Amino acid sequence: MMQQLKPIGILLGPLIFTSIILGADSSSVHYSGDFLGLFDALTPVDAPDTLRKNRQFDAAANVDILWKMNSRIRGNIQLQMGSGFGALSFAISSIVVTDLNMEIDIHPRFYLTLGSFDTPFGTDTPYLTNNASSQGNSFFLNTLFYGAFAGTDLGTLNTLGIKGEFLTKQGRITAAITNGTDESALNPDGNFGFVLSGISNLYFNKFQGGLALIYSADSSKSGSSGTRTHFSGILIDGSFEHAVDKFLKAYFGAMNYDDKNQATSDVVLVWKIEARYPVARGYIGARISSWLPSESDTSRSGVVIPEAGTGWRLRQIQPLGNQKVFRYQLGFGWPLSEDLIIKTEIFYDDHRKKFQTNSIDVLGIILGLNAHF
Repeated sequence: MMQQLKPIGILLGPLIFTSIILGADSSSVHYSGDFLGLFDALTPVDAPDTLRKNRQFDAAANVDILWKMNSRIRGNIQLQMGSGFGALSFAISSIVVTDLNMEIDIHPRFYLTLGSFDTPFGTDTPYLTNNASSQGNSFFLNTLFYGAFAGTDLGTLNTLGIKGEFLTKQGRITAAITNGTDESALNPDGNFGFVLSGISNLYFNKFQGGLALIYSADSSKSGSSGTRTHFSGILIDGSFEHAVDKFLKAYFGAMNYDDKNQATSDVVLVWKIEARYPVARGYIGARISSWLPSESDTSRSGVVIPEAGTGWRLRQIQPLGNQKVFRYQLGFGWPLSEDLIIKTEIFYDDHRKKFQTNSIDVLGIILGLNAHF
């Protein structure tokens, strides 16, 4: 779903050339990024021995380019790459452009973003694992909802449009108008998506509460893109941060993948509870997340509700009807330096429906190094 860049010079060439023409010094262009190298072992429970070979090394990288045009305007480009063909669904073995936008400081409290950016739905968005960038996440995998939302447990849903952020003493309000839930400029039905979220800081900024709304009519007579539904959702977030690496987070939400078929029920309930606690120089984290579709439409004809969890993908089977899934995660992180951390995660994807009397649950362990440069 992400646009490929071939060759890379198509993008970097004009950027460097324009910088030279405008007389910008080297300090106006800043490069940063992340590298992630890991080992993962994913075992489908109650599966034939021929399927129990999901043990492999994997790697991914991000490169971020920030171009300061002047004191109020910045250009942002993010490139993502991966080794490809891994069980964790990193980017394929090529270079792709994800974020590509321009930020404008309209006012000290009001910022405008034009272009491609992460869909700002929920307070978790800035802390999700995004390809090689996982340092803001206590784990490698995201929660079940954000995995289904983005189509990968290790990414975010990019969108294309305009976003405004307004800062207040009490918190932040974000609004976006986008092409919908497709990650490109594809918008054949001419409809737009809307995201509105608010975050409030309370109790000496230790407690944060958030409310996010989203609507995207991605399906009409003229075509379809993104979720291929009239998608809407509400997400309520809350977090309490007692100290560095010591917090409790939770969210609860309802998503409606409306296919305009009255014979189906397209509502999915989602929630998570997450805690993190410092241990020596590192931390230990625990998380439970859920994906709870409605019971009707078990035939899965014209599937519109995304599938969550890793079971159906590792078993290479057709997604089962309205599969309820719970994900249990236990993680540990140990910083080796300011920009280098070693992390390990044990997770269990509990799929409540079986396939031909067999469970499709997955037990996994991931061990990796995440570096920021």
